[in-house]
Amino acid sequence: MDIERQVLVHLCKLISGNSDLKSDLYAGMEIDEEKLYQICLYHQVLPFIYYYREAFRKLFPSLSQGFFSKAKTYAIFNTSRIIVYENFLKEFDQQLNKIGIQYRILKGIVLAFDLYEEPYLRTFGDLDILIMPDSLEIIPVSYTHLRAHETSLHLVCRLL
Repeated sequence: MDIERQVLVHLCKLISGNSDLKSDLYAGMEIDEEKLYQICLYHQVLPFIYYYREAFRKLFPSLSQGFFSKAKTYAIFNTSRIIVYENFLKEFDQQLNKIGIQYRILKGIVLAFDLYEEPYLRTFGDLDILIMPDSLEIIPVSYTHLRAHETSLHLVCRLL
């Protein structure tokens, strides 16, 4: 397993509370930071890299300050997305409640506040909305332009 993948393994161990990590194993090993950044971006774990940066500096001393700065920038970006989504959801909720649309938001941002110590650790890229069957007939706009699908009982819309 290459060193960049080892970083992900250690991240999983840190997140799960494993403190038995040997910090001398990777001293002097070079890490392809761009490759690691792309892997972390793909797996959406950059906020965790930033959150556990002190442990990672000890485990992987060859990681540069620039790498952690990029992880911090991504974590801040994710935080700003949460703020935007929060404001959007407040307005969205008011509008739908005003006309009696029953809905639920699935996974994503709602999990950020319930399951994560810091909401920015939960990355997301869309918003899944379940619209209850009784509300389908009173929706005032066409949802055909949304990426949506109907189940036998509900309409699920995905807002990107």
